[in-house]
Amino acid sequence: MATDQKRKKARLGGKKQQQQQQKTKAPLKPPGAVPRVELADGLEVSKVIRGCWQLDGQHKGDQPSDRTAGAAAIEDLDLFCRAGMFTFDTADNYGPSEAVIGQHMRLNPATAYRTKALTKLTFMTPPSQADLRKQSIEYRIRSSIARLGVMTLDMVQLHWEPAEANSSRKAKSVPGFVQAAKVLKQLQQEGLVRAVGVSNFDVPMLMTLLDAGVKPVSNQVSYSVLDRRPSLFLARFCEKNNIPLLCYGTLAGGFLAERYFEVPANK
Repeated sequence: MATDQKRKKARLGGKKQQQQQQKTKAPLKPPGAVPRVELADGLEVSKVIRGCWQLDGQHKGDQPSDRTAGAAAIEDLDLFCRAGMFTFDTADNYGPSEAVIGQHMRLNPATAYRTKALTKLTFMTPPSQADLRKQSIEYRIRSSIARLGVMTLDMVQLHWEPAEANSSRKAKSVPGFVQAAKVLKQLQQEGLVRAVGVSNFDVPMLMTLLDAGVKPVSNQVSYSVLDRRPSLFLARFCEKNNIPLLCYGTLAGGFLAERYFEVPANK
């Protein structure tokens, strides 16, 4: 009898301890709890965006644990959607990244209507070698549309190397990034693109773009407690001109996370 009472007290004590532990734990957020914000007319994105540059085929890990390609990559995108992060950032030079996102949407029609893919039109070559003809840029945009399996691209972010922009200013010619941005605005009017943004534009580039009559809906830049360069001039300029910043690297690739807190540098 005494033994039974001891067991009963032990069970009650265990339950109380579990209840206390549950109270101290942060409540789990249900799917869809990640806040969303309207970036442009008709374009709502999650405040936490899944970057997809790792899916370019050049950043594979160890074979047993790699999840940057095939079914594993698609499954991971579904996990992000289940957590309420329906927005993916990609680019036309991220290898098969756009195709992976497109396949994910085809395999998950229940969430595809909420999924937003923010891609990029990248120019990594010198301006003299950049093909800025409308038919060439339109071909690249239609190629992204085909890979993603959509009718209209949610957003295209123009990526142009700042060093090449400086050479255009010195030559006192119409910068190539202005020509490319104007073509994107034309394609937006034709219904191929919903919104036009920019990537890694500095203040002089943005000023030139605004002077040419092209206002991007956002500017994607690296910004974190480790990389505070935008806080010098860019953030203030963008706020004044109502150009939201899309910040990447805010967690420094996971470095700014609890898993590395107080862990020795050699670990």
